[in-house]
Amino acid sequence: MLAADQRGLGGAGYGWNRWYLSPVMLCVVLGLLGAVPLVVITPPFQVPDEAQHFARIYQLSEFHLFGRVQDGAVGGDLPSAIPELIETFLGTRRNHGPRPVEAQGLGNTLSSYALKIDLDRREFLDFSSAAGNFPLPYFPSAVAVFAGRLADVGPLGLLHLARLANALAAIAVLAWAVRTMPTGRYAMVLFGLLPMAIYEYASAAPDAMIISWAFLFAAIALRVRADGVWTWRRQVVAALAAVMFCPIKPVYAPILLLALPALVTSGFTARKVLAQLTVPAIALVVTALWLVVLSPSTVIGQQGADVAGQVKYITGHPMAYVQTLLSTLQNYSSYYYKTMVGVLGWLSVWLHWTGYLLPLIGLGFCLFAEPPRASGRFWVLIWDGLLIAGCILLVETSLYLIWTPVGADRIEGVQGRYFLPLLAVVANAVGVLGAWAGLARFAGAAAVALACIVLAEIVIAYFAVISAFRVFG
Repeated sequence: MLAADQRGLGGAGYGWNRWYLSPVMLCVVLGLLGAVPLVVITPPFQVPDEAQHFARIYQLSEFHLFGRVQDGAVGGDLPSAIPELIETFLGTRRNHGPRPVEAQGLGNTLSSYALKIDLDRREFLDFSSAAGNFPLPYFPSAVAVFAGRLADVGPLGLLHLARLANALAAIAVLAWAVRTMPTGRYAMVLFGLLPMAIYEYASAAPDAMIISWAFLFAAIALRVRADGVWTWRRQVVAALAAVMFCPIKPVYAPILLLALPALVTSGFTARKVLAQLTVPAIALVVTALWLVVLSPSTVIGQQGADVAGQVKYITGHPMAYVQTLLSTLQNYSSYYYKTMVGVLGWLSVWLHWTGYLLPLIGLGFCLFAEPPRASGRFWVLIWDGLLIAGCILLVETSLYLIWTPVGADRIEGVQGRYFLPLLAVVANAVGVLGAWAGLARFAGAAAVALACIVLAEIVIAYFAVISAFRVFG
């Protein structure tokens, strides 16, 4: 399969060479410990846009790929039990609106298991923000909902099945990515199991697949950079990974070029050039085809947005937009960091302040845990930085176009969780820097400390959700 270090599960030098401290084992154990309980503990639809994603999942489980337009909204005809469940727990069926943090005891939540789905009662539900999403990232949850429907599971049970399938699939893919990484594996564990990431894994949102498969794509590309070989298996899996995230989030397209430096380090040949371009080409073609097929009937702009007017403003005032971009990044850097580490619920449930400090401490331990065999060129790290900068630029610009009033002096709508898929590239840089520093003699203690930090982050996330929603009364 994908090339991985053959000198042990975690690779030579990782965690004293003891299997239970290997990055892969820590990823699996801590990932399951973090995500699976949140499947039930997190109140229904208390993840951003989860209600819309659940509606999309149910639609796909009935083998309907496209939504339909009704009265200016995009959605589908679903059993009435689905919108009724959404209204029960959110108090509204609206796509966007206030989402107050209210007590939702686990006992009251589980009592909704008694609700059943009457297939003869159906109605149109507006889920415009998700109706046009590419179906592949919903695959695990849609399969779980399909199986649940065959077993006559009620709507709440279907939601929990969708969440559980997402959580298990995301942790499995993340562990695959950790195993594939040539360096920075402990940093990938730290980043891949941040509270915000775990919260998304334990939801019905496609972000679970987008984050984990983006990590896997980066791991394959970095492995190719390390040995200069694009095997056909790597190409197939990398293409699948790219198609998982690019059609829904084309703002991450620059990451498709992550392996390109291998042409310089291993030499140019026609076959290598073709191999390097095949995966990005597949992802971009699939993205373009989906948007072209989708756009005539189901893509509707954000209410109140003036994309054409915003484009005209940017092209007419490029330096003003650059200034807006830079000031936004500067003024919102703390907010981006915290919403990347973890602001749960509908961006309303904050962690204890230690939850935002621990990942920074964990980065230090990642430097000590990296074996000295890792290598990297400084100019390649610069290339990685440019790709990340390109993704950030696309994220900010896209939200300026669809979410921000024309000519505004700040960019609205950007959340730090949008940057989670980029952290695999950062993990590689941390690994390279750790290898250069030559601190591996402390690797065992660093691995233990890092595991404790990730576990503490999980406990902090549990506490934040349980106390905010008074899950246990």
